[in-house]
Order: sequence, then C-alpha cells, then structure tokens
Amino acid sequence: MKKTSRWVLAFVIVLLIGGGLGFAGARLTQPATPPTSEGYTIVVGPTRHKTVKYADRSGGTYSFSNPKGELCVIIRRKNTFTLYQLTTN
Repeated sequence: MKKTSRWVLAFVIVLLIGGGLGFAGARLTQPATPPTSEGYTIVVGPTRHKTVKYADRSGGTYSFSNPKGELCVIIRRKNTFTLYQLTTN
C-alpha cells in the first residue's frame, strides 16, 4: 500500500509540473498583439433620429443635433466623437 501511494504522489507531481510547463509554453508562444489602431470606429450605427446620442464606458455622454433627420453615424477617432452624414455616390 505504501508503494502505491508513492507512485500516486509521484504521478500527481509529474502532472502538476507538466501542466505548469504547458501553460508557460502556451503563454510564451502566443503572437504579440499589434498596437491599437488609430483608425475610425463607428460607435452609433446609421440612424435618422433628430438627436443622436452616445454614452461611453467612462460615463461621458455625447449628443449631436440632426434637425433634417438625415442618415448619420457617430464616429470615434482618438477620443474625438463626430457626427457624419452618410451620402450616396
């Protein structure tokens, strides 16, 4: 019985070491993530509302007037929010 418990203990230790090495190896082999792009992000999709509103996660609220009810979106670029009117070509 004593010999069996030693084998079980050795097996558990080997599993723990192998699991730790596996997780460490997986973290080291993950590709580096590119820096965040400074591109445009649409935060409010196309709408025809007279007032277009957006509230971000930090509690900031943005409101834009759209008196003609034209098709517009709110776009964020470098923490600047702007209302753009959509047009056809």
